[in-house]
Amino acid sequence: MAASTPAAESGSSRRCLATQYFNEEENNAIESLTTSERVVDLLNQAALIVTDNKISVLKQVQELILNKDPTLLDNFLDEIIAFQSDKSIDVRKFVIGFMEEACKRDNELLPKLIANLNMLLKDENVNVVKKVILTMTQLYKVALQWMVKSKVINEVKEACWDMVSNMQDDIVLMLDSDNDGIRTHAIKFIESLIITLSPRTPDSDVPKRQENDISLDRIVKDHSYINASSLQQEGKMALDQLLKFMVHPAISSINLTVALGSLATIARQRPMYMSEVIQAYETLHEPLGEDDEDKDLEQAAASTSKPSSSQSTQSAIDVTAQFLMPLLSPENVANLVLISMVYLPDVMPASFQATYTPVESAGTDAQIKHLARLMATQMTSAGLGPGVDQMKLQSDEDLKQGKDVKSEGLVIKRRYSMMRHGQAISVVGAPFTQPTKEEEMQAKRRVEPILQSSQSRPGQSGRKKVFRLGDVVQQLPADKIDKLKLGAVQRILKAEKAVARGGAGAVLLFTKLVLEAPCITDSALEVIRRYCEDKTRIYLGMSTLRDLIFKRPSKQLQYLHVLLDLSSHEKDKNHKLIHELAAVYTEAIADIKRTVLRVIEQPIRGMGMNSPELLLLVENCPKGAETLVTRCLHILTDKVPPSPELVKRVRDLYHKRVPDVRFLIPVLNGLEKKEVTQALPKLIKLNPIVVKEVFNRLLGTTHVGEGVSAAISPLTPGDLLIALHNIDSTKCDMKSIIKATNLCFAERNVYTSEVLAVVMQQLMEQSPLPMLLMRTVIQSLTMYPRLGGFVMNILSRLIMKQ
Repeated sequence: MAASTPAAESGSSRRCLATQYFNEEENNAIESLTTSERVVDLLNQAALIVTDNKISVLKQVQELILNKDPTLLDNFLDEIIAFQSDKSIDVRKFVIGFMEEACKRDNELLPKLIANLNMLLKDENVNVVKKVILTMTQLYKVALQWMVKSKVINEVKEACWDMVSNMQDDIVLMLDSDNDGIRTHAIKFIESLIITLSPRTPDSDVPKRQENDISLDRIVKDHSYINASSLQQEGKMALDQLLKFMVHPAISSINLTVALGSLATIARQRPMYMSEVIQAYETLHEPLGEDDEDKDLEQAAASTSKPSSSQSTQSAIDVTAQFLMPLLSPENVANLVLISMVYLPDVMPASFQATYTPVESAGTDAQIKHLARLMATQMTSAGLGPGVDQMKLQSDEDLKQGKDVKSEGLVIKRRYSMMRHGQAISVVGAPFTQPTKEEEMQAKRRVEPILQSSQSRPGQSGRKKVFRLGDVVQQLPADKIDKLKLGAVQRILKAEKAVARGGAGAVLLFTKLVLEAPCITDSALEVIRRYCEDKTRIYLGMSTLRDLIFKRPSKQLQYLHVLLDLSSHEKDKNHKLIHELAAVYTEAIADIKRTVLRVIEQPIRGMGMNSPELLLLVENCPKGAETLVTRCLHILTDKVPPSPELVKRVRDLYHKRVPDVRFLIPVLNGLEKKEVTQALPKLIKLNPIVVKEVFNRLLGTTHVGEGVSAAISPLTPGDLLIALHNIDSTKCDMKSIIKATNLCFAERNVYTSEVLAVVMQQLMEQSPLPMLLMRTVIQSLTMYPRLGGFVMNILSRLIMKQ
């Protein structure tokens, strides 16, 4: 045993040495690998691992390609994005976080990765969706800043921004999600969206970590693609969505708490929305009661009470509320209710019905105070009430007395930290004394004045160079000017061959130069106008002007006016253009046709029915322009009878070219009795509204203005009713004939008892008797019972005739 022990020990030591040797070899091999090879090795491991260690391996990859060697990001991006379809939820969440960091590191990756995020936003797992919403809260600002800073907006960037906007709309709609957590994340996204799509003001309380974030005031107004006013409108709509969500009766306590906090943040960072936030708090205060939400409301309201210019709004609300309280007596309130009932809708709105809660403490002092404050808030928002007037007067007095920059006996200094760094502050009218703690607290609660100090702030080193306008606009020396001119001429001469070979390059260069210019001056716009007026360059000028209209929304109206000026003609009256209009009308889409039919009334009335060109258009009606010609005919004959020449042209058009009976309707009163009788079977089969118009024209019941003579109808009321009875049932169905006779009987002022007696007398004398004779007799007797004797006489004669 003793002999075997040393042998065993020596064997064990040899194994340890061997193990150490191989471990050292492996470590040396790993250290000898390049970063790219390590990333490949780690990705291969992650693809094979099925345990939780996959996340740690992927995090090592992220550290290597984002922090250690960012140049590898493009090489291995697709390999990491491939893990977005992994079964593990944590892996998919990691990929979302990686895409966020990658886009922050390199904004040019946004067009490539935004589609992946859009797909993951529709993931079945709730946690993945919440992660995407959190990521989009940051990437929306990144994308907006990227678009604003881009000098040239191509189709790829436009498509990227469109997808970001669509994802924004989808996330806002998630306020209606069934999941509480998704709604919470959507609220935080909308909070960030509202802050981003609104301008930052001097009173905005912005956290340090968000000072460099994009906001609406950092977007140039004449940006080639981003429209600042449209974005601000989207921010206001998002705020409205959030306010509507807060008053929803089914909102959970968690969502309400988060929404209250978000409103408080919005009010602090964007004081312009302070009145809407306070009004929302006031609206919520009454139905909540004393519970946890009420405490959250108090905390949120307290957090918005930061001293700023919004304090004037609060003071105005308080003054107006104090003014209203004595006036809210039962008698005055009752009168107000009675007056406002006139403006109430017939049906209670669904939004009011969903949020209404009965007032249990009506008439008490607390309820009157609450009502007064609600009214004061709305009046102050509208700029009404004694509080607003008082604050305006106070503001004017403050400006006169200089209270914005000094006060008596106190050092007005917000940044007390500067004093601790040994910076001296000069105050006019007050000696410098070390402020007490009470004075420090009062000074901190005041609005921070705009002070200009000659000393640098803490943390800033070096001396800034003062900007002088003369440094950039001073006159160049004469020799330098000559040198620049000579260089320009030489470049032009050397480029002559390239220009000659370029062909259409000059055309593209002009449009590119105009579209990429940061500002289009009036003189530049005049050059574009001259291009449009030049026959040899009209296509280039018009296409450039069109691109300006589409891609410069901030000055779109100005460019449209130039286009409209170029579209007008020096002659205000040129009747021949009606043929060009008809030719264009036949090729236009439905929307343009409707627009033409709507706006053509005044020009057609100005031409009149005796215009040779208009008569020629009626005679040679182009195929596809039938509705245009019909509209012209109705306009011409709306208030005056048709002229014989117009009737002749319409008659020829109907009989020779277009057998559409609708052409005859405007000129019915100019046709002969036989022509109207022959057209009746087709006319009464038209739309009931059209048939009504036909009978109005024939019966003379159309409204005619003063001084305008009504057209004489070729048919008397009796002739029209008799003609309807004599229509052949093979040419028109009996149902349409009965409806037409009912329209006649509806005109009691026209079809009097005398007219109906004459009609029945003439119908009875016909052979064979009309099929609808007895129906007409019964209807006549129903309308005029005094015709009973006459009807009995007719019936007896019919019996004798039978």
